[in-house]
Amino acid sequence: MNIKFVAEVDSNLKWEFITIQDAVSINVGKTQVISFEGKNLSNRIVTSTADFIAYPEKIFPYLIKTECFCFTQQTLKPMESKIFTLVFYLDPSLDSDSSLDNLKELVFTYKFSEYKS
Repeated sequence: MNIKFVAEVDSNLKWEFITIQDAVSINVGKTQVISFEGKNLSNRIVTSTADFIAYPEKIFPYLIKTECFCFTQQTLKPMESKIFTLVFYLDPSLDSDSSLDNLKELVFTYKFSEYKS
């Protein structure tokens, strides 16, 4: 299974956010660790959250994220950079879902936007 990673930032957030690995080829059931890098380009402390989109959506029941920067708010000081980590695997029961037999590629998109309390 091939997975492509997309990193996006809301237009109102002065951050840079990139994937360190653009894509990986994985085996179902095997844990993967993927890194992203974020940098606050503004002159103020900013707290943000990352939304997650998976394509196709029917992969969601099989996607097991054990660690993700998207689980919590992320705060960066002015010009601070940070590595964000995603740890996940695809549940082996995916192999028994005949509706996904032809699935060869997934796209995982993370989009940061500023957290407003």
